[in-house]
This record gives sequence, C-alpha cells and structure tokens, in this order.
Amino acid sequence: MKIVHFRDQISMIECEDCEMDFIGRFEQYDKSAEHICSAFKISCNMSLTNATKRGDYRTYYDRASAELVGKVYQRDIDAFGYSF
Repeated sequence: MKIVHFRDQISMIECEDCEMDFIGRFEQYDKSAEHICSAFKISCNMSLTNATKRGDYRTYYDRASAELVGKVYQRDIDAFGYSF
C-alpha cells in the first residue's frame, strides 16, 4: 500500500548499503534501550512513563480485521517473528 500509515516497518530499515546488528523492540523497550545505551557506552534512564497496561494485542481483532492486518503487515510478521 502507498498510504504511509499502512507502511510496513521492515521497509523502513531495508537498505542495501547498511548493516544492522540490532533492532530494538517496543514490546521489550527497557531491554532494547539498555542494549543501545550499553553499545554506545552511555548511561541513560529510558524507562517508560504513563504506560498503559493492555492485554494480548490479538484479542483486539475479530477474524476479518485480523486477516486484513495479517495481509498488510505480513512482511513484518515474518521478518520479526510475530504471530497473528
């Protein structure tokens, strides 16, 4: 799709001339932030504030919407090891 909102995440990091050795995950924010700070040898407090406790993301979708999301974001699901 050409609508930016529906752009998959993997397309934002694809680069033939780039080599990535780490991709942080928002669902593991603290761990990812700690890894990045450590790699740059800096100390930082990257804890989340005002975070909302939510259930499993899959419970927010009915069958039709899950199929649509699965189709639109299939490359992300495959590349990042998600299940939907």
